[in-house]
Amino acid sequence: MQTISAYTGRSRASVARDLDRFKERGLEGLFDGTAPGNSPRITAQMRTFMEGKLSEERTWNATQLSEVLRESYGVEVTPEAVRQHLVSMGYSCKRTRYVPNKPPEQERKAREELEGLKKGRLRARSS
Repeated sequence: MQTISAYTGRSRASVARDLDRFKERGLEGLFDGTAPGNSPRITAQMRTFMEGKLSEERTWNATQLSEVLRESYGVEVTPEAVRQHLVSMGYSCKRTRYVPNKPPEQERKAREELEGLKKGRLRARSS
């Protein structure tokens, strides 16, 4: 075992564990298994719930979705975890921005007025 340890650069304890796994399960015992850790907090049911929310007319961000998950399922999930799940589900996360909802004519007049102010001309509003 010491020779194997020196050759592979692994500790004797690691080599001993590997040999025990090989004796118990054969070659499959040497394959990499799944890493231990906590089970995911966002379940398949919660993912389906998020997809339903995202198909609504309104815009949702990760913070809002994490709050809704807390209220609906009682699970604390950080916005970053929600964002990572959304990316894994094929969604892209972008920042939302405010866009004024003005008719084109009002917007054109407002732009002209802004340009006039930038050039130092003050124009009285006619509305």
